[in-house]
Amino acid sequence: MKEIENLIHQFNDYNLHSLLRAKTRTFRLVEEKLTQLNDVQFSESSLFGEFKVNNDDLIVVVTAKVNKPLSERSGKKAQYTLGKKFLKDAQKYIAGFFIFYDDKGDFRFSLIYDIPLSTGKRDWSNFRRFTYFVNKDQTNKTFIKQFTEADFTSLDKIIDAFSVEKVTKQFYQEIANWYFWAMDKVEFPDDEEKEREKRNAKSLIRLITRIIFIWFMKEKELVPSTLFEKSFIDKIIYYKDNTGSTYYKAILQNLFFATLNTKMKKDDKESRIFVEEAEKKGYLSDAYLQQGYYRYSRFIKDKNLFIEQFENVPFLNGGLFECLDKKIGTEVIRIDCFSDNPKNETKLKVPDEIFFLDKENDVDLSKYLDKGKNKKVTGLLTILKRYNFTIDENTPVDQDVALDPELLGKVFENLLAAYVPETSETARKATGSYYTPREIVEYMVNDSLIEHLKTSLNNNDKISEDNLRLLFDYASDENPFDEQTTIKLIEAIENIKILDPACGSGAFPMGILHKLVLALHKLDPDNKIWKKKLLERVPPEIKDETEKSLLNKSVDYIRKLGLIENCIYGVDIQEIAIQISKLRFFISLLVEQEIDDTKPNRDIRALPNLETKFVAANTLIGLSRPTQMSLTSSEIESLEKKLFEVREEIFYTNSRKEKVELQKKEKKLREQLKVALKQNGFQNDIAEKITSWDPFDQNTHSDWFDPEWMFGIKVSESSGFDIVIGNPPYISTKGVDSQDKKQLEQQYGFADDTYNHFYFKGINLLKENGILAYISSKTFWTIQTKKNLRELLLRNKILQLFDTANPFESAMVDTCVAIVQKQIVDESHNTIFLDGKTNLSNPDRYKSKQIVFSAAPNKVFFIPTTVNIKIYEKLGKTVNELLHKWWDLISTSKNIEKNKRKLDEYRKNLRPGDITLLGLITEGGQGLATANNGKYVGVLEETKWADNVKKQRPEKLLLATEFCKKQHIKTKQDAQTFLENLSEKEIRKLFDDLKEKYGRDVFGQGWLYRIVSKEEIADLDKLTEDEKLNGIKGTKTFVPYDKGDKDGNRWYAPTPYYIDWSRENVKFLKENSGKKGEGMPVVRNPQFYFREGFCWSDIHTLNIKCRIKINGIHDVKSMSLFSLDYNEYPEYYFVCLLNSTFVSEYVFSFIKNTQTFQINDARLLPIIIPTPDQLKQFENIFERAYNNQKQKFEGKIKEIEAENNLSEIQKELDEMVEEMYMGKK
Repeated sequence: MKEIENLIHQFNDYNLHSLLRAKTRTFRLVEEKLTQLNDVQFSESSLFGEFKVNNDDLIVVVTAKVNKPLSERSGKKAQYTLGKKFLKDAQKYIAGFFIFYDDKGDFRFSLIYDIPLSTGKRDWSNFRRFTYFVNKDQTNKTFIKQFTEADFTSLDKIIDAFSVEKVTKQFYQEIANWYFWAMDKVEFPDDEEKEREKRNAKSLIRLITRIIFIWFMKEKELVPSTLFEKSFIDKIIYYKDNTGSTYYKAILQNLFFATLNTKMKKDDKESRIFVEEAEKKGYLSDAYLQQGYYRYSRFIKDKNLFIEQFENVPFLNGGLFECLDKKIGTEVIRIDCFSDNPKNETKLKVPDEIFFLDKENDVDLSKYLDKGKNKKVTGLLTILKRYNFTIDENTPVDQDVALDPELLGKVFENLLAAYVPETSETARKATGSYYTPREIVEYMVNDSLIEHLKTSLNNNDKISEDNLRLLFDYASDENPFDEQTTIKLIEAIENIKILDPACGSGAFPMGILHKLVLALHKLDPDNKIWKKKLLERVPPEIKDETEKSLLNKSVDYIRKLGLIENCIYGVDIQEIAIQISKLRFFISLLVEQEIDDTKPNRDIRALPNLETKFVAANTLIGLSRPTQMSLTSSEIESLEKKLFEVREEIFYTNSRKEKVELQKKEKKLREQLKVALKQNGFQNDIAEKITSWDPFDQNTHSDWFDPEWMFGIKVSESSGFDIVIGNPPYISTKGVDSQDKKQLEQQYGFADDTYNHFYFKGINLLKENGILAYISSKTFWTIQTKKNLRELLLRNKILQLFDTANPFESAMVDTCVAIVQKQIVDESHNTIFLDGKTNLSNPDRYKSKQIVFSAAPNKVFFIPTTVNIKIYEKLGKTVNELLHKWWDLISTSKNIEKNKRKLDEYRKNLRPGDITLLGLITEGGQGLATANNGKYVGVLEETKWADNVKKQRPEKLLLATEFCKKQHIKTKQDAQTFLENLSEKEIRKLFDDLKEKYGRDVFGQGWLYRIVSKEEIADLDKLTEDEKLNGIKGTKTFVPYDKGDKDGNRWYAPTPYYIDWSRENVKFLKENSGKKGEGMPVVRNPQFYFREGFCWSDIHTLNIKCRIKINGIHDVKSMSLFSLDYNEYPEYYFVCLLNSTFVSEYVFSFIKNTQTFQINDARLLPIIIPTPDQLKQFENIFERAYNNQKQKFEGKIKEIEAENNLSEIQKELDEMVEEMYMGKK
């Protein structure tokens, strides 16, 4: 769009007017001077014009010149304030474009708008801003693209044009494609990690981490852009590396390990020189494994030009750029492989093309991605140059439309998900987000901090929750508290300890940091109190140096430094995730520093060492402590104290040399501690674990976690964490290996999905009255296996449960936020329930006594709507009594058989009107799992399913490439011709043999290729008991097979599937049932085969889909039960009940809120024994519905007519069932 290009090239009124007229013909030029907006920061303020949206609503365009040069950060707050004030004073515009420009023609183009109240009225207090910063020297690609595509007909569409999410998604997709492409291009040393894919994945993610951090440094003008320009690099280096990796080795490795990790040349003459020169001058006797000196002289064309590029790059420290090569004993372990020894040259390959490729190439990524094989890829630097970056983290109320540091979290959470075995399959199928959305993070951070501060101040009535909310509200600048309360709040913040036990890329720790900085900004605007408290904590040995280094540092830098050092902690089992968390904190500190070239290190204070604030460890596994150990052992206490004093010094030290010396001192103290621990009763292996844990080893994680030894925080009633917050991983028990399961059982007494254990661990890590805030799977609300978790939460004070549905972009389970206080609850406590399924940002709010859920059936959590409370009051007590008395007797088919006599006696005493459980009056269970349906199951000839099989066969045959090559089958038509020459039996044998040769899933898991003729189907009425049990002889061996009906038909559905119940097949199935290995079947509940009953699809979405089960075999996906008294409660009665809206909603609220509904779930259903009259009514409903569906399948009535008929029947059914359970309205 030429108008945008013109405006960027030359900012003036004419070009701005042309752009706005091109976007909307309703734009009207006004050019009214707004002198009241002019001050020391702004001049030439003007109401430039206005235009209409949504038919009659007005949007204003205001321009103002800034009196100082614009930069990415300059004047943002004052500009936002001006915009908000103008809109509030005018009160006639629903939004405004506010455009601030400088003498150079750079400009900030902001959209500011007010969000109305729920009533539709506006109080002009709830603003949002989205901003483009446009600079002639940048690509401005995002601004050009999104503004060109913008639709100016409504405010919502304009907001969409300012969407940061669009940019982030596009960037992630490009980076993900690059990452998977690069995976096959690179090679890293295998000294430590032997598995190539894991090694390359971790090393590539680390590489991206370092480069993007440097890219943010470039935005801060701390690294020259020439280092990323191919034409300039050509002047510096010879491309002579044998692996084609000269740029990575000669430029990037020297930048990482010998520049950012060393003092500037102007501050230390011995620094930033080539290793040969260092040896020649006697600075070191042996250069082997000595990082901190430039290497690869043989690749450097112009050394002076090379040195020149690095001379103004400040020393950063912080561990991010430490070379990970190491020596253990006599063994050298190369990880980064920063070595110019030619013998190591081929150990490391990071080709130049993965950085510089500027033309888009189509690359086949099917090895890594399921969605589409060919993807366009370019070099990493090419991708980065396409986007605008901002070094400020966006907030929910103020966002730059550029890539901010939070983007790192989003990108890496997805890349990490692709790298971790438990999530790799899902991650590669999805482009979606495993990253907790910003809105969820903010809500959880706000509410956990508010609850903690309320408790810290003893729930003082003067400390209203509304005022605490104002404290953490970006839209407010006021301190709502008096001086005395302000001091108490600052002290509470100073002493707070917050842990994210599964921190990933640091979303929650960063959210906590931002909110606490915001609070301190309001409570202590001059930073006098906080700075004094920070310096009081610094070890005496480095206090003067630290105080000096903090001179001229911004107030937010000092706030952040104190919070990071004292308050915020993170743990994650992935060491690369910990690196990313630390990186985000580094950027957050870096952004607050101002450059002064007259001072040492350009007045950039080296980054703190965060190795003892963020640790790579297995949070769920703690250390076993000897019960007799005296925790007050003076020697242990003394050594522990010294150890943490040294670690605190390491946090603050600005010198790499000092850090190395302190690390040696820290290691020596650990060795002394090991001896003392053993003497005080610790087992040798535990003492060894504690003391061998090296927080500075960045390439490994600890298989245990202990807050005392890692953070110096003992956990007891009065000590521990004030807040434990996070998004624990949702790895099911299937994804946990047997050894880990054993450890979990030892520590917790059970082994379950990991998130369940994280709740137990989180509560354990809290001090008394501490706050737990998790977003997790919502399955624990109802399902049986999570009852222990519900009981855990009910033993504490549940403050809030928020049904967040699925705020994640990728297809995951529904989630909820739980905010719980570690405190014994009294009967008067009310739990707040928020239901965000319809509207996450404005959820429905409910309140209920917590004791209600302790008394609910199975102690389930349910949204306490008026309807649900009535159901609870009507049925809760009775169902609870039934569960308490009978559940253990009917929880499995074996238990039912074992307690048959007792159950029979119970059923004899049931009378119409009695409430019982479905599991007490039915029997049944899951059916057959063949593990190889293709071999046993076919579809009936002359059906649409048979037509599909015929269509798919040629396509599937082509997947057996070796066979097709031998048979000269090249095309689908060749395959079709080949198959047409075979009989059905020959086709079956062909595909059976090919599966045997190439693997069970060569044609896709579960693909059916048999077509069954009517002549092969057995007459079920003539089968003997022996044939049902052991298989059928002869040629008529196929019997109906109920596979569960994935289409979800209700009432009636004909089965197109038949299983070959031959003697040979049944023998194999029975003899191999339950054996381990591929293709091994499980024959479940054979006593229920060849019986009519009722069944339903295990997928439960809007309604349960129940129907009559025909005579035959049912498989594992067909949830099948059988009435124990057909006269009193026949199958059709159960079909009616399960198909009712009342029962379906009851299941979601009180039995299982997931998308599956299985046998054991159904057994929990409360069933009312019907009267004869009620049975007649239900029979009538059933017959009409059943016949309606049958006629539809037989083609006698059209589908639309059948649906209309069912809709009327459903209304009648729903009224009857609801009246039966709840009484007349």
